[in-house]
Amino acid sequence: PYHAQQLGISMVPQELYIVPHLNGVENIFLGKLKKNDLGFVNWKYLKTKAKELIKLLGWEIDLNVPVKQLTVPETQVIQIARALSSDPKILIFDEPTSMLGDKDIEGLFRVINILKQRGIGIIYISHRLAEIFSISERVTVLRDGKVVHGSYTEDIEVEEVIELMLGKSLKESYPEKNENIGDPILEVVNLRKK
Repeated sequence: PYHAQQLGISMVPQELYIVPHLNGVENIFLGKLKKNDLGFVNWKYLKTKAKELIKLLGWEIDLNVPVKQLTVPETQVIQIARALSSDPKILIFDEPTSMLGDKDIEGLFRVINILKQRGIGIIYISHRLAEIFSISERVTVLRDGKVVHGSYTEDIEVEEVIELMLGKSLKESYPEKNENIGDPILEVVNLRKK
């Protein structure tokens, strides 16, 4: 991860990777605590920077309480702020909506649009195709670890993406049921057991 951050790449993982008993500021700068010449952490600077990151994302979160007291969406915003704290050029979101409700997903998309407007490249990984089509500009389909397609979102349909993911048409994967099952081979009436 450190080498990727040096290249300007950060990631927001699918799972919530937080230290529950630490507060928001401590979680945002986990492993990146700035120290002054005497070796002390400049908490005032870090609190100010953390508040700026949260404000940039359009949220108001109490950064002084243990993160375990925050909601799932607030905790995810803390993770996004952590990723932004290294000033990335590219931010990867891995299945970010897996633990969110519809209202929270709207909030996440608002945050992603804010980041896009600030010139941060977004890579959004998801199996929820409706999300992909609602927020992306380009679609890349991977199958078995290899790129099988790339295009502008507006140039492809959902059904095509599904077929590219499967490697075959949906009709092959889910053939129509045969309704003509023929005559009965065995029929039992009034079967009893003592």
